[in-house]
Amino acid sequence: MSTPGWAPVPGSASAGAWTGGQVLVAGIGVSGYAVADVLVQLDAPVTVLDARTGPDQQQRSQILRTLGARVLLGEDGHDDPVARLAGVRLVVTSPGWRPDSPLLQAAAGLGIPVWGEVELAWRLRRPLAATGAPAPWLVVTGTNGKTTTTRMLAGILTAAGRRTGAVGNVGTP
Repeated sequence: MSTPGWAPVPGSASAGAWTGGQVLVAGIGVSGYAVADVLVQLDAPVTVLDARTGPDQQQRSQILRTLGARVLLGEDGHDDPVARLAGVRLVVTSPGWRPDSPLLQAAAGLGIPVWGEVELAWRLRRPLAATGAPAPWLVVTGTNGKTTTTRMLAGILTAAGRRTGAVGNVGTP
């Protein structure tokens, strides 16, 4: 599945790998900040948008601005979602954004892909040196017990000598 205007580059988790246009990151919480940081490191033109203006958001925005991202906090840019999406080729949304938010609805209406952090991570996976294939993923879904199951799987794999990471909503974005 390809996304119009975005082309992953083989081995793309390296600087200069991003091609194809402006990315809007919806949210500057833990996952939105991590997404924006990775995209800036890949030389993507990034705009981060968040209605919150607290100390955490201010600190993260200062760091991202220093790295070259454009960050809009507070009500700036929230009035007209269609105008905010001008030139945007991809929206990466944080888990806290409701799918029916005006920005995400406008993006979908304009045919702009809307991904979560997991989709972005999947598309940016690097090949393993030993095999040349991307690292396999174990994915846990369901209603109850996901965090416990994920941590248990990571523990089993670590005990077996595998390099693992329990990521997503259980810790590392």
